[in-house]
Amino acid sequence: MSYRLIVMGACVLFLAVVLVKVFPTPAPEDPGASHGDGWAFLHAFEVLGVISFLASILHSVRNHGARHTYLLFPALFLYAFIFEDVNIQLSGVYEYNESAWMIVHNTMLVIPLGWCAIVYCMLELTSRVPGFSKMKAFNAAFIIATLALTIDLGIDATAFAYGFWTWNEGWFFGVPLMNYVGWFIVVFLFIMGLKLVEGKDRDTLGEFGWMYSVVIGALIAQIFLFVIFLGILYLAGVV
Repeated sequence: MSYRLIVMGACVLFLAVVLVKVFPTPAPEDPGASHGDGWAFLHAFEVLGVISFLASILHSVRNHGARHTYLLFPALFLYAFIFEDVNIQLSGVYEYNESAWMIVHNTMLVIPLGWCAIVYCMLELTSRVPGFSKMKAFNAAFIIATLALTIDLGIDATAFAYGFWTWNEGWFFGVPLMNYVGWFIVVFLFIMGLKLVEGKDRDTLGEFGWMYSVVIGALIAQIFLFVIFLGILYLAGVV
């Protein structure tokens, strides 16, 4: 089944590239300009993101216990924050609205918090599907990453339109296609690692060690993929 998912994903990506080239959806001419200087919607977005994160933690504690929650969420947040903060520094293709209440270094804090909530919700949703727990790690990660991506499709375009963050250029309502590819990869790598360590002997590294080995492994895999991507662009004469 894994190779079918790879082929399916490649076909969808190819179709998306064709569609955004043939039928580009324009970005707003001046994102956020019509919403005044108060940025009430921006701050509401931040507050709702924090509420979603806290609600996810509360749900996890009630349904999975405090130990599971305190292992999962700090690892999720650390992984998401490191990726986001490093990415915004290295890429230089987007920036967050400076009027946001909660910005740490380069990152609007609600982004990794919201990412944690979305990934947790997808884990919970798929756990209720009969037979999903027995699915291969690759297949499970592919499905969860796809589900998470469908949420980001709406969030990113709307957030750009309201001026929460800005991109240098983009085809889908001002958002570049590579943003969505990156979103998929980030979720996929973490879930893949999480599924691979499930059922492992925890006496060797301990639960803490296993969880953060997933974070480190996923971050290393991102660097590896990034180098490959740059190599392809170099061979193609783009960079």
